[in-house]
Amino acid sequence: MTAAREVASILAERSAGVLLHPTSLPGPLENGDIGHGAYRFIEFLHDCGFKVWQMLPLGPTHEDKSPYQCLSAHAGNPALISLDWLHDRGWLDLACVNLDKTDENYRLRCLQQAEAFFYAQAGGEWMARLDAFKQEHAAWLEDYALFMALKQRYQWQPWYTWPAALRHREERAMRESAQELADEIAQ
Repeated sequence: MTAAREVASILAERSAGVLLHPTSLPGPLENGDIGHGAYRFIEFLHDCGFKVWQMLPLGPTHEDKSPYQCLSAHAGNPALISLDWLHDRGWLDLACVNLDKTDENYRLRCLQQAEAFFYAQAGGEWMARLDAFKQEHAAWLEDYALFMALKQRYQWQPWYTWPAALRHREERAMRESAQELADEIAQ
């Protein structure tokens, strides 16, 4: 069956759905995520007979957190990574997670802790999956990682306020920045 016929077949059947961004789900910090709460929501949708969950864009957002103004069309939003999921895999010690903290920087610190646990504990399978991901997404991943490291360096100011050599993506400035920010880029 062709993709067009498959879509037509799906659309021929009457169905109901919900439009809800995962950040609107209940969550332990400032927003919901794609973790245990999302799975419970999917079970709820199934029990109610819903067939579709439309989520809206899932990319990393600016300070306004609007899913319609993402920093990347390809990257996922770190705020949607479930801290519970990371804990379930042994990459985050929830004893260190103070659920009274609601700022995005706190979540980022937890993700950094999980990253350290991941690299210290991840076996060959997970490292192979990470390497495969990096290879599959090489067309955008390195530029995006450098861009985000530069955003952090320049206190989240718009790129057009950065030094001219970076604004114009001069090769030397980009190479030097990539070397200086290698640790941030690796995250």
